[in-house]
Amino acid sequence: MRARIHAKLDELIGELARMTWVAADLMTDASSALHHGDLMLAERVVASEGQMTATLKQVQRRCVVLLGSQAPAATDLRALITTLHAVDELERMCALARHVAKIVQLKHPRVPIPDGLAPLSARMSVLAARLAHDAACTIEARDPLSASRLVQADDEVDALRDHLLGAVFAPDWPHGVEPAVDAALISRYYERFADHAVALTCQVCYLVTGEYPHRRIEAEPSGSSRPMMTPTRSTTPQLPTKAGDELIEADGVLLDLARRRANVDGYVVHLPARETVVLSVLMSRAGQVVYRAALADAAGMTGQARHRTLDRMVRRLRRRLQPSPLSPARLHHVGDTGYLFGSGPTHTG
Repeated sequence: MRARIHAKLDELIGELARMTWVAADLMTDASSALHHGDLMLAERVVASEGQMTATLKQVQRRCVVLLGSQAPAATDLRALITTLHAVDELERMCALARHVAKIVQLKHPRVPIPDGLAPLSARMSVLAARLAHDAACTIEARDPLSASRLVQADDEVDALRDHLLGAVFAPDWPHGVEPAVDAALISRYYERFADHAVALTCQVCYLVTGEYPHRRIEAEPSGSSRPMMTPTRSTTPQLPTKAGDELIEADGVLLDLARRRANVDGYVVHLPARETVVLSVLMSRAGQVVYRAALADAAGMTGQARHRTLDRMVRRLRRRLQPSPLSPARLHHVGDTGYLFGSGPTHTG
């Protein structure tokens, strides 16, 4: 009997992986329709709703039958709980792909994304679909270590959304209200799709280890398994509330070391641990050149390639410190010597 239960659970997990691939393909098709004005492709994505809903409901019913007719052990019970939670995530992912396609339908023949924002939107769509593909691979392999890797990719989606919203909120936005609303909504759909893909990998971690990973996206209280959104734009700097939190402020940037985030021109920018360390060193010596070796040492980088690794990190950090196209360049490369923090004249090498 136990072998039969395991076989049925394996079938359910395999079905989840297959449906995650489908969700990724739906978002890819919806994005292609968006950026190419393909009305027929958008209609096919919208028309998929009935089939996807029926398949996911069937998976839920199979879970309930197993719970009611068998006596699952702890590991088996985790698999059933994981499947039920994952179905909720997949329902939202498929719905978000359809939302993108519906905007294409409603706005046809106008392309909803203005030309100037198309590269940002296209990059977000590629990353969102890639995250879903990676989540499907994680489910198939039952790899509990993938969650942290996907969170890092999700950070790029968040940063791209910040850039897009910065352009939309700019005083010289030339395209009017309706395209601004469309662009903001679509970027929101991509961001949420990526968040749900990361949540799927966290469910896999729970399935394998019995614990959820520590992650930037925290669970909502009381009864919701969906990730809580962290505000990406703020009208005033968000100061820490706990005593002892360390802040560094320089050139319009407020860095919260404890929370690994910076308030830049009214935008909250989340930072990985090493980038937080590098930025803290640069900000504490604002207006001064900091040698590459000193930055690499501070970030704990070793080996012959550490300067190249540092340069790649600083390029990412430079993009994060310009959440809006109107934001000044604050991080400058000074020849082969090092880097300088400050929005004064650009130093290049």
